[in-house]
Amino acid sequence: MSPMMIGGARWLGVGVAVAGMLLAGVAAVRGWPVMVWAGFFLMVVGAMAPLTPVVRVEPYEVRVLRGLGSAPRRFPIAGPFDLRIDGADLWHVPTRTRIISLGVTLDQAAVEQLRAQLER
Repeated sequence: MSPMMIGGARWLGVGVAVAGMLLAGVAAVRGWPVMVWAGFFLMVVGAMAPLTPVVRVEPYEVRVLRGLGSAPRRFPIAGPFDLRIDGADLWHVPTRTRIISLGVTLDQAAVEQLRAQLER
């Protein structure tokens, strides 16, 4: 099983960045300096969202990552037979635990690559 990373959906990052731009623009016009900084923060978070991985699949484990890269959830695997995709969820077979939902908030091209690896 080859290593891969699944990131967030681009549309979600663009939406957050646009919301940040609108917030910063309206706050600048209205004279709310704290909200201007909040808008800039949302723009940075939106720009970084598609670039940071959410799930990292290695040959020996699956890691669910937070925004800054720490991995609070790790699932050891011996091979692709330890993972199963049921509907829109990724499951760890040995522990019968749902790892993550592979829904619309993740990059669907990477999700399809993972499906193809698990179907081999």
